[in-house]
Amino acid sequence: MKQMRLWFWILFLVFATNANAVTLSGGYGPHFMSIESYIDPSNSLSLSEVIENNDWQPQSNHFSLGYSNRTHWFKIELQNISNNVINPILWVSEAFLHKVVFYEQVNNQWQAFSRGLHLDVKYKDTLDTYPHLSVKLRPNEEKTIYVQLDGQLGVFAALLISSEKEFYAQVLKKSILFSSMIVALIMLSIFYLVLHIYLKEMSFIYYSLYSLSYSVWVALYNGLVPMFFNEWINNALYIFMPISFVFLIKFSQSILDSRLYYPRGHILLNLMIVLFVLVIVLIPVDLQTGFVLHNVLVTITMLVLIYLSFKSLARKERKINLYVVGLFAFFSGMIVLSMLYLGWLPYNVLTRNAPFPGSIIEFAFFAYLLALKMFQIQDEKEVANHNLVQTQTNNNLLLERQVLARTAQLEKMLKKQSALVNEYSNFISFITHELRNPLGIIKSQLALLRKESEKGINNCQNRINTMSMTTQRMEMLFDDWLISDKLENDLFSFEIQTFNLAEWLGSLEEMIKQIYSSHQFSFEKQAVTIHADSVLLKLALYNLVDNAVKYSPVGRKIHIKIVVTEINIFIYVEDQGDGVAQENVQKIFERFVRVDSDAYISGTGLGLFLVKKVMELHDGTVYVDQDYNEGSRFVLCFKRA
Repeated sequence: MKQMRLWFWILFLVFATNANAVTLSGGYGPHFMSIESYIDPSNSLSLSEVIENNDWQPQSNHFSLGYSNRTHWFKIELQNISNNVINPILWVSEAFLHKVVFYEQVNNQWQAFSRGLHLDVKYKDTLDTYPHLSVKLRPNEEKTIYVQLDGQLGVFAALLISSEKEFYAQVLKKSILFSSMIVALIMLSIFYLVLHIYLKEMSFIYYSLYSLSYSVWVALYNGLVPMFFNEWINNALYIFMPISFVFLIKFSQSILDSRLYYPRGHILLNLMIVLFVLVIVLIPVDLQTGFVLHNVLVTITMLVLIYLSFKSLARKERKINLYVVGLFAFFSGMIVLSMLYLGWLPYNVLTRNAPFPGSIIEFAFFAYLLALKMFQIQDEKEVANHNLVQTQTNNNLLLERQVLARTAQLEKMLKKQSALVNEYSNFISFITHELRNPLGIIKSQLALLRKESEKGINNCQNRINTMSMTTQRMEMLFDDWLISDKLENDLFSFEIQTFNLAEWLGSLEEMIKQIYSSHQFSFEKQAVTIHADSVLLKLALYNLVDNAVKYSPVGRKIHIKIVVTEINIFIYVEDQGDGVAQENVQKIFERFVRVDSDAYISGTGLGLFLVKKVMELHDGTVYVDQDYNEGSRFVLCFKRA
């Protein structure tokens, strides 16, 4: 019930202040006999044509005509009912009108007195803030004044008549009042700019720039700019309206944490920023279209912000409560002003100044909000400093533990490196031994070949075959060495091919028998297609065969066979040696590792390591079959494609 009464009194004040006449105060007073208005649809009628027109309509001295490109004419009849000559001033209460022309009949001739933004600044002074005309009225004289009015934005104002003293007092009072407000906004902007520099908090710089942009709009709206600049500069400065809303949106996003809590709303507000930027570009080109679009965007933006702010109330944060009150106060004033621009509300002191009480409330609550945020940031800094000290203490303790752990790790690595140096030393010895043996064989074969040649014995073919097999074993030794190093450092080019495994094994059969002629070989082949690198597979097989030859007595049989199941392909290499002890099954596949039982057998410790690496590249495995009791069975296991 109380709210209904409040709205009733507000509406009563809004409409009751729309008077039909303004009487000159003081001991004398001409008064409006009548005011009539006429809209020129062609925007081209002359004064004489307007005077002859019969379509004049009664008009209040307060008018709100909305957005209009038409020329509006007002006919004002004045009468001096006193016995004195008076010089009242007829004036228009708004300063943002494009063109105001007063027509007065002097000596039976109509004279025009042009006012408004279209005048060059050199023809203006500080008293030309509001369009006005000084009228001379003799005792009991009646006079008709015509006023031609053109506006680019919403057309609303009041036609007032005052004494010269009262007029200048009104101009001075308004100038001081709104200049003070602008100075306060600029000081507020500078204050929050300094806070931003000190605290590095973006909400302060957004609010600072918002306040600064809003102060420019206040100056434009209240006629403090036209006296200093020409119309095109004045119109261009209207870009500060959308600029102020851009920073209001950014400020609101930072206060509401919209990116975190309302990502869709945050995206929508960013879209509104883009549209406001387009308005900023449009206003210098087409002020009226840009201004209308601006008002539409303001309405949408304020609705979105109010929705998000009311939704944020559920978080029960004090800053949100302050923000909602300030925003709602500002929004209420802006809604009234927008309706006034559209011509939906009558023009009076309440509707005309509606944004300013709301703005004062908004700035007060937002300032309080930012003060809380400042204290919050200071508290957070103190907590952060405390946590930093605690963290540094913990880090020092952690660093001490890490130094101890690192020292132990380095000692372990040093031992491992020492073991690795020993392994490499042994490897060099093995390589030297492995190279010395085949080189000795080649040297002895060449010596025997020379002696047999001197004695006329022709045994070249046997000697050449022996040297050929020896060089092939040397070649395999070097391949093991080089490819092992490439595989260890991921430098080998791995190329998958598709081929018949039985045919591939058949192509190697004769070569294996020639190289290892000291043993008997049997092959059991089963046709199957395999996807593998044939070069690496050959290297793996040769190493397993070489291993079988080394660890089985001369003349014994080595069996190589292919076994195919539904999901796997196996290659078995079986020998009739002593087998592999259980404790050595995993060790033998490590690099440079040779078990104690290998001391009497030549080798580098690379072969089985290389086989393991090859199978890992093929997503396969190599292992020793412990269920095979006739010697050793090494198995290469591949997955079927």
